[in-house]
Amino acid sequence: MSRICVTVVVGARAFISDHVAVVQKSRRPRTAFEKFTLQIERRILQGESLEPLLQFITDELVEQCGYSLAQISLKEHDGAVALRAVAGRAASFVQNIHVRWDDTSGGGGPTGRAIRTGKPQTSDILFDPGFIPWRDRAVECGLRCALALPLIAYDQILGALTVFTSEDAGFSLEDELELAGFVDQVALSIVGARDQRKIRLQTAALEATANAILITSADGVIEFVNPAFTTLTGWSAEEVIGQTPRILRSGNHSRAFYRQMWDTLKAGLVWRGEMYNRRRTGEIYIEEQTITPVRDERGVITHYVAIKQDISERKRQEEKIRYLALHDQLTNLPNRRALDSMLERVLYSARNGEQAAILMIDVDDFKLINDSAGHPIGDRFLADIGGALLKDLRPGDLLARFGGDEFVVLLRNVAPNDAVVIAERLRRRVENFAFDDEDLSMPVSISIGLAPIDASSDAKTLIANADSALYAAKHRGKNRTIAYPFAPGLGMQLADAGHWIARIRSALRENRMMLYFQPVIRLGSGEPEHFEALIRLHENGVIINPDEFLPVAERYGLMAQIDRWVFDDVLRTLRDRPFLRIFANLSGASLNDEELLQYIEEQIRSSGIPPGQLAFEITESVAVNDFATARNWIHRLKELGCVFALDDFGIGFSSLGYLRALAVDYIKIDRTFIRDVDTNPTNRALVQAVNTVAHTLGKEVIAEGVESEAHAAVLREIGVEHGQGYHWGLPAVEIRDGCTYDVVFTQR
Repeated sequence: MSRICVTVVVGARAFISDHVAVVQKSRRPRTAFEKFTLQIERRILQGESLEPLLQFITDELVEQCGYSLAQISLKEHDGAVALRAVAGRAASFVQNIHVRWDDTSGGGGPTGRAIRTGKPQTSDILFDPGFIPWRDRAVECGLRCALALPLIAYDQILGALTVFTSEDAGFSLEDELELAGFVDQVALSIVGARDQRKIRLQTAALEATANAILITSADGVIEFVNPAFTTLTGWSAEEVIGQTPRILRSGNHSRAFYRQMWDTLKAGLVWRGEMYNRRRTGEIYIEEQTITPVRDERGVITHYVAIKQDISERKRQEEKIRYLALHDQLTNLPNRRALDSMLERVLYSARNGEQAAILMIDVDDFKLINDSAGHPIGDRFLADIGGALLKDLRPGDLLARFGGDEFVVLLRNVAPNDAVVIAERLRRRVENFAFDDEDLSMPVSISIGLAPIDASSDAKTLIANADSALYAAKHRGKNRTIAYPFAPGLGMQLADAGHWIARIRSALRENRMMLYFQPVIRLGSGEPEHFEALIRLHENGVIINPDEFLPVAERYGLMAQIDRWVFDDVLRTLRDRPFLRIFANLSGASLNDEELLQYIEEQIRSSGIPPGQLAFEITESVAVNDFATARNWIHRLKELGCVFALDDFGIGFSSLGYLRALAVDYIKIDRTFIRDVDTNPTNRALVQAVNTVAHTLGKEVIAEGVESEAHAAVLREIGVEHGQGYHWGLPAVEIRDGCTYDVVFTQR
């Protein structure tokens, strides 16, 4: 810093010496000005900022030369002149005076002319027409003559030094010459002070920045590190200055890695990348680093500036997210997304002659297990079933959790008959399975639907065929394997399914569907912020839960009709209660129904519902499986003021790229992550990671399945905004006039 200032001062003295050489032939320099110049130099070297330095100059001019007024004005980009320092008995003259340097009425005075022309300007105040706007005031202050000299440094006009006298004689040639030489020192002082301020700001920024910064010479010797570097690496500035960055090497990168990095830098290009380095303690960490070459005025690289950030924790979180993106959190088996990827590879091999098969597996009467033993026992049961199935699979086969109590097996290099043998072996394994829990004592079995994979198969049809075979196995008595295509005589005679289809259609036709509402609570206040509409079927005075009829509706194409009914009823409720916000669920089948989307758009436009009160939920798996369609629905309905939530987030753990591209307002974390968030550090960390990602993307978070104050307390601590679950009450509804509902809370 000091070297820069010395250079400025020495240059200034040389410049002044050359400028006044002619004068020195005929007269002796004024000692006062020489002393003045030395004082200015000393103040610059001491790091004095611009404002007090300029004020010192004007004060000394008045003191040494007896001027009535001295002022320093700096040039502004918009044509104005900024008065930065003023001194003298007539200092009141400049109050509320606005001077310009452009060619306007305010730029006619000596200061404006000096800045505009770059030449000294003298003014007889009584006769100078450019001084007319300020003449009367100047006379009142006893001012008679003015001399303005432009402040020029490095061919740039910075402003002007203007002095006033009360003497009629004005300024002598000697005065002008002395001031002309001195004013160059003032201009260079302004540049020096500005550079000093810039350097101080840059140094403060380097010292205060949270990222580690390292500066090396062109040959890689460390010249500067900031405090954040010491925090990151454990090495102090004294220990590393004079060393090279090799002191940080971990040994995890090859010579080729460093050669490529240096080739990039020596070519004058910026290098960005991730690097394993070693702290002073020996601990290896991962840093994200940007190295930038710095060139001098000739274009020669003189330094390299490296900005470093520790990303070890982020990498660990990303690794967890990558794992969860392909694995089911409950069973640790591959999830639906991993299955889809593997299925595509199997289909590719099938087109090249490989025989394969898919098994769709469903646990028989799993709802009874959940209801009798509770969800925690049911979850552990599913995990143990998955472990049991793995024991009878061959290397290369894939077992995945499809969702709920369903599993899928992909069998490779297997003939159809052998696939049946393997399926039966899996079925018998579960049939003989002994679940180790004193609260659960009941027979366990699975039903299996099998579909062969051949060259003509596609993923959607293949899963549908296996699903149909599974459904046939269920309706043939469960605990059996049925292959697709079906054996003669079986066909699709699934009387029970047909019975349910008729009941669903009758309920839709007779308006015997009904909505329950569950509140979503703002955790900070404990107050309900909005409600989720949950469908039920009303039949002969009995309320039928959706688990009973929605699976059939999904398999046989009735979901779009159900979703339309739900939408109509939610819209009707909002017309009566426009202060509510209600979320309605959309199924995957509905997203493929363009006619339904157009119908919803038309009804919203004509409803008069306030924007933002009508909201929709789609599940993560639905959004990922048909991303383009989901995004289309979200885009079109949000244009009408609707709000969207991504439901069941975490079961499939979709790519963050999908999450960034979906313009949802809320992310609902699946209940499997919440049920033990107060006791399971892993689940707590995952909820925190999802919450951080969601907030980074500008989305709010809803935690499903909150069943205790302990859950709610942890979620508040993490920063989750909303909670939904039995902790605040069961979903409930009061029926009035057969169609209008009041939300009530049934406390547990």
